[in-house]
Amino acid sequence: MTLIKGMVSPDREGVIDISITGPTGIESTVTICVDTGFTDYLTLPIGLVQNLNLSYKQTYTGTLADGSHIPLDVYIADVDWGGRKRTVPVYATNGTPLLGMSMLYGCELKISVVDGGDLQIRVLP
Repeated sequence: MTLIKGMVSPDREGVIDISITGPTGIESTVTICVDTGFTDYLTLPIGLVQNLNLSYKQTYTGTLADGSHIPLDVYIADVDWGGRKRTVPVYATNGTPLLGMSMLYGCELKISVVDGGDLQIRVLP
C-alpha cells in the first residue's frame, strides 16, 4: 500500500511535501496545500516553475471560484507520487502551491482536522 503523509498546518490547511523534477533534472521538494476545490493537478509559483526550467505546454483560460477568467501558462513536471513518477500539468500562478483533485484521483484522502492532525493519501490499487 502506497501512503503519502502530511499534516494540518496551524493555518488549518492540509499540506504534504512532494518532490518535483524538471526536464533537466533539477529537483525541488515543495510543501503543497491539498485543495479539493481545485479540479486539476498542481499549481506552483511562477518563480519555482522558472527555477525548475519546466517545459511550457500551452496557455489555458482558467475559471476562478468567483467566476472570473484568467490566462494561465501550463507546464509539464515529473512528480514523485508515493514512490512512482507521474508526469502532470502544472499551472504557473502567483499564489500558494496547490494540489488538486486530478492529482488525487485514484486515491483515498483522510484528514484529522485539528492543529497538527494527520493527513494521509493512500494510492488505491
